[in-house]
Amino acid sequence: MRARQPPERRRVDRVLVLEAGRPDYAWDVYIHMPAALSFPIGNRFYDWRYESEPEPHMNGRRIYHARARCWGAPARSTG
Repeated sequence: MRARQPPERRRVDRVLVLEAGRPDYAWDVYIHMPAALSFPIGNRFYDWRYESEPEPHMNGRRIYHARARCWGAPARSTG
């Protein structure tokens, strides 16, 4: 069992969260309309267009990874 440290010896952790990309505008139908999900994928304004390194077991092909390019991105890319 770990003893509780006195208040003057407690660690204070701080976390800085940075988000890259553009703001999520309410009028942007490509982000807010689930039926338009295919439009932002691959678009340089909406997608980071990540690709894997060439995969040796796939004849050197790269795998595309769609990642949203706006604030709150993971939630936006899944609708």
